Amino acid sequence: MKVTLLRKMELYKKHIAFIFLFLVFTTTDAQNLVGKWAMILGESKIAIPGCLVIEIKDQKLITRSFDSIISTYELEIDTQNKLFKYGNEKPFKEYKYSIRDSLILTRYFKQQETTNNNVFAYDYIKLLPTEINFPIEKAAKKQYALWKSAFFKTQKTSLIFNRVNEFKRYYRLEKLDDTYLIVCYWDKNRTWMVPIKEINKDHLLVYGIAGKDGFVKVHEIKEIKKPKTFIPD
Repeated sequence: MKVTLLRKMELYKKHIAFIFLFLVFTTTDAQNLVGKWAMILGESKIAIPGCLVIEIKDQKLITRSFDSIISTYELEIDTQNKLFKYGNEKPFKEYKYSIRDSLILTRYFKQQETTNNNVFAYDYIKLLPTEINFPIEKAAKKQYALWKSAFFKTQKTSLIFNRVNEFKRYYRLEKLDDTYLIVCYWDKNRTWMVPIKEINKDHLLVYGIAGKDGFVKVHEIKEIKKPKTFIPD
């Protein structure tokens, strides 16, 4: 009789422990989703509207083009099935999501209007506060070597803020809440952006670059070439 009772107590404790762990992981997952997430976009791609940011807070899903609100929906997060359920009237629309390293959020959308029923995945990087170890105004006057990618084919490709090149492309150092970002403009329209984790004397530490995991150093170029360009209005 005592053995049976002890066995039941052990099973009960394990059951309670499992429920506790499930609630902890579920709550942690939901908490990790709270905040602003910027769409990761390749340098050669353009999204319209540009520089998309989603914000998850107070059971709402807010979509912005940089800092301008595009839409606001009620949001329910099913952490067990990894589902976002959103809308302003029920039944809500829903789509799958995944989160990696608490930094990269992927949203999966089905193209239901076609017979192929394709699933498209869009990655977003969580915006973190920028650590400032060097004056912003001085960093903005420096020239940097852009990261190597399919679009920027060599490390010699340079970044100078507020300088327009021959393709009407230029970069600005802009701030969204506590995050500084390298924002690329084309013909006065924001096209894509990369968040900055650290601003240092001789380099910027950036993240959320398409095709690159983790943080990437963007080094200062010591010898600054002065291009024949102009600062846009």
